[in-house]
Amino acid sequence: MKKQTLSTLASLGLLAGLLSVYPSVAGAADSVKLMVDDKEVSTGASAPFFVGDRVFVPVRTLTEALGATVTYDSGTDSAVITKGDIMLKLDFQSGKVWKNGTLLTLDEQPRLVNYRAMVPVRFISETFGNAVTYDDVTQTVTVLPTQARLDERKSIQDLLKKSSQALQAKKSYTTDFTMKVTVPTESHGTFTMAPFLNSLQLKVDTQAQSKLQHVTGSVEESIGHVKGTMDFELYRQDDTFYGLNPLSDNQWFKLMNAEDDEGVWEGIRDAVNAVVMSPEQLQQFADLAPYATLKQDAAANTVTYHLDPNGICKLLNTKRIDKEVQSFDLTLQFDKTSGLETGYTADVHFDNSIPNPYITLPTSFHAEGKLSNWDKVQAIAIPNDVLKNAVSAK
Repeated sequence: MKKQTLSTLASLGLLAGLLSVYPSVAGAADSVKLMVDDKEVSTGASAPFFVGDRVFVPVRTLTEALGATVTYDSGTDSAVITKGDIMLKLDFQSGKVWKNGTLLTLDEQPRLVNYRAMVPVRFISETFGNAVTYDDVTQTVTVLPTQARLDERKSIQDLLKKSSQALQAKKSYTTDFTMKVTVPTESHGTFTMAPFLNSLQLKVDTQAQSKLQHVTGSVEESIGHVKGTMDFELYRQDDTFYGLNPLSDNQWFKLMNAEDDEGVWEGIRDAVNAVVMSPEQLQQFADLAPYATLKQDAAANTVTYHLDPNGICKLLNTKRIDKEVQSFDLTLQFDKTSGLETGYTADVHFDNSIPNPYITLPTSFHAEGKLSNWDKVQAIAIPNDVLKNAVSAK
């Protein structure tokens, strides 16, 4: 019994020693939330913890949320963080930190906890120009955006407002629209996957009693050595769609928005809705400014809006885009002078570790397109023979 008691005391002594070395265990704060640039940031399995009045979080989680670049050397347990003209070097074994080559003195040093590199939120954030606050009531540590970031957000909102006003000013408009999707394969490089929208023209009449779209063009499919081209035509008014299917003796079909059908022109409809932004969609993207960045190309007179994967999830109102989608990246290009949209790219990466009973997913796909020749058009209407002869697509 005495031997067992001594063993227990020894274990408690060892635990106390560990708590002194790894204060995260003693000061664990599972309920503490981390907010960076008005976005909640998950720290995964490594919960934030207190050392005194300092909150510690994983180095990669914080630095990437701040828009910095971090490289970690597991051999020396050291990291280099860079952003702009600032470079931090952190030694997690000794706790030493250098800023642009100068050794700094910190009240609480970075450290390894359960093999994870942890850093004090306030020091890292303030080094890169971000103020930090803590709310005792909500247990939230907030890294505030810099003035430069606030200015960028305003530029995003101004750009999308300008684009929306440009569309509304046209009342009715037309644009040429192309879309190409490529999928990498292990043995054959890349191949083009449907839909490849070629020479598509979109006409929209916003002055009609309800908004009306008229889309014409061709779809080119190229999978392996099999290629084919098909002309198409599509009208949309409110939630009703009329599509011409040349594979069915040029029969017009009628589809309600809530119905599910897999015809080619439904895919075209969805592609148009996803790529050619309406004023309402532009407002949605403006509201997502905290998840977006802008890049200007003076030579091309264009501005590129980039929405990160977390912004995509917000747009789709889901924590995960899809259980099989690992990441989703989206950019939109706008003419700097007119504000009108000129192009887009989308990159999707799949998680192939999740079995799919229906198809073998590729590792990723890349979509890109161009919009050009924006102009006003005369009022358009759905022809009477289309309204009369269209059959249900059910």
